[in-house]
Amino acid sequence: MPRGTSLSDYEQGIILGMHESGSKISEIATRLNRHRNCISRFLKNPSKYGATRRSGRKTNIDERCKRQIRRLAVEDSMSSGQIRAQLDLQITRSRIVQVLNENRFVKHTSMVPKPKLLERHIKARLEFANRYRFWDKEWHNIIFSDEKKLV
Repeated sequence: MPRGTSLSDYEQGIILGMHESGSKISEIATRLNRHRNCISRFLKNPSKYGATRRSGRKTNIDERCKRQIRRLAVEDSMSSGQIRAQLDLQITRSRIVQVLNENRFVKHTSMVPKPKLLERHIKARLEFANRYRFWDKEWHNIIFSDEKKLV
């Protein structure tokens, strides 16, 4: 079962104050919306609370770096390799994908390679835009073949 968050200094002060005033552990737990075991463990030795180190491997990137990775992925639509090169990170591309998947608002999708626009394509697009830029009602008579519904 995962651990909850540690008690803040404010919560620790409230626990000590309520305990000294004679409140029961269950009342303190209800007031702070914490488990009574958490309160009783703190009251056994308040000076040692939070001194034990958490087990497990340390993370190789900090929160600031995670925010930078998310920002580049969302705003600039960069691949994980490009993000790693831009931020000069010493982590793998799969770790960057992990960071992106941790955030529920960012969904990682593999980038599909597309051919670059050639100079002639750019000129053709510009010519098309200039030729039809004054069309207004004429566009209502055009049927685009990539539309899904034709009404």
